[in-house]
Amino acid sequence: MDGTNQRSWRPSGFENAVVKMKIHIRQRDSVMTEKLRAHVLRRLGFALSRFGERVVSVIVRISRSKGRLGGLDTRCQIDVGLVRSVKATATDVNALASVNRATAGAGRSVARALERERETEQRPHVYRSAPRK
Repeated sequence: MDGTNQRSWRPSGFENAVVKMKIHIRQRDSVMTEKLRAHVLRRLGFALSRFGERVVSVIVRISRSKGRLGGLDTRCQIDVGLVRSVKATATDVNALASVNRATAGAGRSVARALERERETEQRPHVYRSAPRK
């Protein structure tokens, strides 16, 4: 292969959902590689595309810190903007593993938040009169 027919990576099946979300990826303490950026976008597509336009924005923060055993751990924090903010955090030795765990947690947290929102909309309001004197 001469490399002239290379296609940029795009998540299959998630193009519309991921493109509509405003995704900000920030990394502290090291350089963001194209492989890591592509992995983050792909995992966000898996975790959040089913929620459609209800997800307004996503902020992903990846940082490195000293672990308990003296090595470097990678921490991935994800803030998902809905009506209220939903947060998920994961720490692992491997950056890809921490992204996997954080995106899975973000997907579960968004599902729970939207379910709670649906339940409060469907719950009938009970109006009580003031106590008689």
